[in-house]
Amino acid sequence: MESADQLKALETYFQLMSMKGVVEAFHAARQAGVLEALAGGRHTAAALAVKCGLREKPTALLLGVLCAAGIVQVIGEEYLAMPVLHFLSGTYQDLGSQYWDYLPSYLKTGRPLQRMDDPEEGRKHYVEQARSLRRMMLPCAMAAAGMLGIGTQLKKLRILDVGAGSGVWGQTFALHDPEARVAAIDWPDVLEMALDYAGRTGLSDRFQTLPGNYHHVAIESAGYDLAITANVVHLETEDGIIRLFRRLHSALKPGGHVLVVDVFHDQPDGKLNASLYELGLALRTEHGQVFGQESLTLLLREAGFPDPQYKPIPVTPFTMGLIFAQRGE
Repeated sequence: MESADQLKALETYFQLMSMKGVVEAFHAARQAGVLEALAGGRHTAAALAVKCGLREKPTALLLGVLCAAGIVQVIGEEYLAMPVLHFLSGTYQDLGSQYWDYLPSYLKTGRPLQRMDDPEEGRKHYVEQARSLRRMMLPCAMAAAGMLGIGTQLKKLRILDVGAGSGVWGQTFALHDPEARVAAIDWPDVLEMALDYAGRTGLSDRFQTLPGNYHHVAIESAGYDLAITANVVHLETEDGIIRLFRRLHSALKPGGHVLVVDVFHDQPDGKLNASLYELGLALRTEHGQVFGQESLTLLLREAGFPDPQYKPIPVTPFTMGLIFAQRGE
């Protein structure tokens, strides 16, 4: 009988081989036009082969792998795209190949491919990423609203969403709290997208934009009940984080709360996702890093939030957590 260590090694080997095979099958399907064709409707393997200029048998075998991976579904003899393809758009449509292809160079030089943490360079790339991030973060935002009692324990909120991106966090909270109003800070072109989503979700009359750099844009003093900063602190240095937290403290009413959402390493189901995220962050930023909850808690206390509380958000990708703290006097 094989030892437990040998069986574990064999399991790891097959996981690696399977992940590699699925990724290669995905890239081949994308390059051959199979995924684009399926996005337009159902097709048999034979019809797909004709449409894409391929041979039928290899196409059918490829579709079998995509079905097993949950990328494609088969109904009868017809294949159709699964919802996962909605995530694979814009800069994510190639599974981040531009970053991973650069990894050998990064290992030798330590220099990132991009500087997404530089305000001017980052804004060039961020609009399409923010659109994809909205789809990824919506389940987390919905879970967080329930965890915090938005609309039940916390009501009639005036919310400041800092580095709002698509507006997914503030808008989700506003949907849970019918009397909430949201002011979102981000670059003008990013906020145009957030305004579009606000319109789609019936929040136009409760969603305000404050265009600009969140370190410099004017913020009303003591004007908000809740200040959110989600997926932001990993782009900042410690000095930048403490400056941001102090701005949020000044923006909150007495008794108001700050909510910090970011990637953390503490959920077992998200261990690989978090490690890959941290490596990917290093590939696309100069100073970006994943901060632990202890570091952020200390910085919040230094900024005037005496008792920060951390909770993991237990939904896919099992990497996100929140730190919630009340403003000190």
